[in-house]
Amino acid sequence: MARMPEVNWLLDCDPRPAQIEALRRSYLGYRLKEHRDDAGEMRPLPWFGRPANGYGHFMEMRTGKTPTALNEFMLFKRDHGVNKMFVLAPNRFKPNWGLEAERFGIDAPICVFHSGDRREAEQFVRSNSEGVLVANYETLGYQKSMRIFDAWVDNKTFMVADESVAMKNPQSWNFKNSMLLSKQAAATRALTGLPAPQGVTDLWAQLRFTRKLSSKNFYAFRARYAEMGGFKSRKVVGRKNTEELEGLLDEWTFRARLVDWADTLDSDYELVETKMSDKQQRAYDEMERDFMAWLDSGEMVSVENAVTKHMKLSQISSGFVYDGHGRAQEIAPFNKTPKFEDLKERLALIQNKTIIFAHHRHVVEQLYTHLGSYNPAIIAGGADMSRLGKNPVTEANKFNNDPACRVMVGQSAAIKYGWTLMGNPNDPCLTSMFYENSYSLDTRAQCEARNMGHGQVGPIHVLDYWTSPIEKEVVGALRDKKSVSDVIMGYYKRGP
Repeated sequence: MARMPEVNWLLDCDPRPAQIEALRRSYLGYRLKEHRDDAGEMRPLPWFGRPANGYGHFMEMRTGKTPTALNEFMLFKRDHGVNKMFVLAPNRFKPNWGLEAERFGIDAPICVFHSGDRREAEQFVRSNSEGVLVANYETLGYQKSMRIFDAWVDNKTFMVADESVAMKNPQSWNFKNSMLLSKQAAATRALTGLPAPQGVTDLWAQLRFTRKLSSKNFYAFRARYAEMGGFKSRKVVGRKNTEELEGLLDEWTFRARLVDWADTLDSDYELVETKMSDKQQRAYDEMERDFMAWLDSGEMVSVENAVTKHMKLSQISSGFVYDGHGRAQEIAPFNKTPKFEDLKERLALIQNKTIIFAHHRHVVEQLYTHLGSYNPAIIAGGADMSRLGKNPVTEANKFNNDPACRVMVGQSAAIKYGWTLMGNPNDPCLTSMFYENSYSLDTRAQCEARNMGHGQVGPIHVLDYWTSPIEKEVVGALRDKKSVSDVIMGYYKRGP
């Protein structure tokens, strides 16, 4: 067998095992699995010794899709003169590409496209013969935007579709125009952790983007690989010709599960900034400035100390506030708040089970109600569980063992002690999302421990939401096990 070339890692960070294997396959053209389930297998791929012109990195969250693509761009730039990168991404994830490119030391200008102001992107394309341009999928539907992209994408461009499942509708402009641009690029890469959330037909557009299946249209692909059922056999209910399909995916994509490729069990943390609706922002600003806020009902809600004030700010960021009688007064519809919309978008990309922690009863109830499609389990206070007719032991068992149950909604004070919520080895819980925090160090530490311990199969990804600078500082204090009250008091003494 020919000598296997090694992967060069060019970013300002250490590579993960999954990232090196991904680049072996897409850039160098051979596979050498190194995770614990399949050690030592070596096999040249059809493009051995040279980069694939199209490939899919189907890598779960936290295995490192973004750095993999950025490093591959730098390899193309160094070795093949492909000096431009064009990234399509969901709007919420678009800014992250610019931040990550800067953080990892990408040696090229960077521009994040904003459809409300195209002048910056137009100037970027006119002024630069190399660099990274990032845009969201929705911009593909506008002719003015497409003119900018068409001028940027050519045979010196490395094109990436982040969360490529967004292209799954073959009738959409997202798909049609992404296909037009991909044909002009030097190479394409489809990135996602969940390539077929609605069924096998989701794969077709992504494989077409990677220049595969050029002779097979959508309906031929569906007829070949999708088992149809339901009303008039119009719903995809399963797969057929599975061995053949697996062979296609094995050759054209790298599929990395976190449980197979994690090199540590240490938790990793993510801070997510969310915006508020205009009505939430007005109430938030009033409360922060005046220690009081006027509701639409005409009632005034006030507080007398900084810690209590901050709890009210936390409520407002979730779309409600408790009035003087302890009743939840809605500021904005819960399921329409930017925070909840972000949560749903992120959940759709997570393959493993997830625990969502919240502090306030109202938020726990709303999460449980509006996440019905995930068949959620719930552990809350005794009175609330009785009212819902739920038994916490039964709910914990459901979460751990029912494959249809993807989410546990937990009230922090009720769930923090005594519960093991790790899922099971075949379907683990590797994500914890703090929709709200209680600001108790003990509660935070105990909640983080619910899906950790003996039998843990991978690192836990811990996500926290923050809306204002003080909320960000509070989360930092909880993670560092510092006094939250001291942080809040110090913040208000020095002023925002």
